[in-house]
Amino acid sequence: MYFLLLVCLFTLGFESTLSAQTNGYKLTNYGSQTVDHQKALDNANLEPYRLQKSERFLKFEDGVGFTLVSAEELAANGIEISPEFYALEESLNKEVSLIFKLGPNSQLAVRSEVNSDSKLAEIGKGFPAHEIQVIAQEDFDKMSETKQEIIRSRPHQYRVE
Repeated sequence: MYFLLLVCLFTLGFESTLSAQTNGYKLTNYGSQTVDHQKALDNANLEPYRLQKSERFLKFEDGVGFTLVSAEELAANGIEISPEFYALEESLNKEVSLIFKLGPNSQLAVRSEVNSDSKLAEIGKGFPAHEIQVIAQEDFDKMSETKQEIIRSRPHQYRVE
């Protein structure tokens, strides 16, 4: 029994190391569907999120996390990559977090989330600052084309019903 558990753990560790060398990431918080997460990560272009000198921890909205190894570590492992073209950790906005989500057909979706205790969150409170103005369809139809175009281009201000 213990031997089987040890073999399983060794295999998971080997797969994690193998993924880090070939795809540049390591799954760190294992959940029930990590196979789906791994498939999505394998199909995705993670390079825009990779850092030059340090690892970067990112997470899925369901709690599964992964660590992108640094560009320098990939280059040291023989992957043809130019680390100098990657961002430094200091250039990241600490007030914004990236949250990943599994999509259909092993696609990866990402959204940014402003940390609730940051200055950016304070700036965004109360947005939109005014109510949306509702315009009756018959009144909209009577307006000039120019005015209709302006209203259509501002869905955050106007709604036609």
